Amino acid sequence: MATLRSIRPGPSGGNVPATMDGYIRVSRVSGRTGESYISPKVQREKITGWTKLHDITLGQIVVEEDVSGAKPIDERELGKLLKRVESGASEGIVAFKLSRFGRGALETLQAVERIRNVGGRLVTVEDGVDSAKPGGRLLLTVLAGLAEEELEQRRSGWAAARRQALERGVHVGPTPVGYRRRGDGRLEEDPLAAPFIAAAFRRRAEGESWGAIARFLEQNNALPLARKGRKSVAWSRSGVKSVICNRVYRGELRDGDELVCENAHQPLLSEGEWKLAQLGGIGPLYVKDGSIAAQGLLTSLVFCAACGHRLSLTGSTAKNGERVANYFCRIHHAGSGDCPEPAVASTRTLDPHVQGLLLEALADPASKLVKAHEVGARIAETAEPMKQAEAELDTFLATELASVLGPDRYRAEVERRQDAVRTALREFDDAMRANLILGQEKSRTPKQLVTDWPTLTMDEKRAVVRAYVDRVIVAKADPKRRRWQPISERVEVCWTGQPG
Repeated sequence: MATLRSIRPGPSGGNVPATMDGYIRVSRVSGRTGESYISPKVQREKITGWTKLHDITLGQIVVEEDVSGAKPIDERELGKLLKRVESGASEGIVAFKLSRFGRGALETLQAVERIRNVGGRLVTVEDGVDSAKPGGRLLLTVLAGLAEEELEQRRSGWAAARRQALERGVHVGPTPVGYRRRGDGRLEEDPLAAPFIAAAFRRRAEGESWGAIARFLEQNNALPLARKGRKSVAWSRSGVKSVICNRVYRGELRDGDELVCENAHQPLLSEGEWKLAQLGGIGPLYVKDGSIAAQGLLTSLVFCAACGHRLSLTGSTAKNGERVANYFCRIHHAGSGDCPEPAVASTRTLDPHVQGLLLEALADPASKLVKAHEVGARIAETAEPMKQAEAELDTFLATELASVLGPDRYRAEVERRQDAVRTALREFDDAMRANLILGQEKSRTPKQLVTDWPTLTMDEKRAVVRAYVDRVIVAKADPKRRRWQPISERVEVCWTGQPG
């Protein structure tokens, strides 16, 4: 049995007072400072008063603010005090109340046992509990259970209060960047930051990286808000991602995944803009400079003639060591099986061929390329399939068929519907981009596009191609001819607004 270390020998053979450490914890500061913030002061006074009364030398005092008692002890500064007791540097720990020491009954009792096993003691002043005294262990057990029960009651009460606030349209938690709080606690648009947050969504929809969007927000002084007295001076990539994924910018308030209040405040963007931002950087349409996909003029527009699936981009190494991009069919497709004749085409042959056809059509006044006034109809045509694809996915998820279909088939069916939503969103996005290019009052005429083509950037060329080209269908090369077969023999270009 461990011997209690209440006193220790002095250098001349006498005894000196035992040294014990103090532990102070506040679960939530909530912005309180100054004279009104008395909790740590009261705890310190109680701890120091007890040590003086019992002739105990007070060693280290640890103060933890904004730390939950349910947090594991070894992840708190309290863990260091326990190690000091176990190493002999301290004879025990003094806390204001046992609930300040911890809120989890099992872990609290395990910590007390660690202290007792090395002859130390835990004292909670306000409770009048000393683990070294008879009956102290029993009393600690009872109090630890009460502390945990109190925490559960507080959590339950907080959850109910939070839910009621959300139902009233009051956002619970830190104010999202782009909004500010009204007197009644509801959100309203921040005229200084809101335009830049909305622009961040558009930039993500266009494929801009998290880091680039973070720099954009910093340059325009749309910074994260102060947290726990510390102000962030820069956005992190994860911070930007959390903004783009947050449905609060659609005017919604949620309790987890559950929608509680749909029109709680003014949204900063439309549903279509939010969804396009979620796709940004995921699909082959969104490419970055320097990547293999950046070499493709027709990225996301090329389809396999045999299976009808969109071709992906991959890289291969030429004899001179240069990396070259190629469109290829993935062969294996969930829900439709393997492709019987997978198509492959190099960007070096397919892109120039389609580009030549497009420039030839632009230069021909009699061509039947889509006109600016026809683009609006295309937007309407692509909007309806997008709504239908979203509705089908939502309906399928709501039916909860996992137990009926089995996990593998259910996952495949969900992925198939998700792919349909992505495809519909991309087609709608293409129509919107075409509207921007062809519908602007001062946009280039077809003849001007032909003249300016050599000076356009790759992104500008892609935008023009997507305005006029609906899709490019590529067949598998003749096995006997392969690279010697002209690309024109196995390619069909379907122009926007024309049956193809």
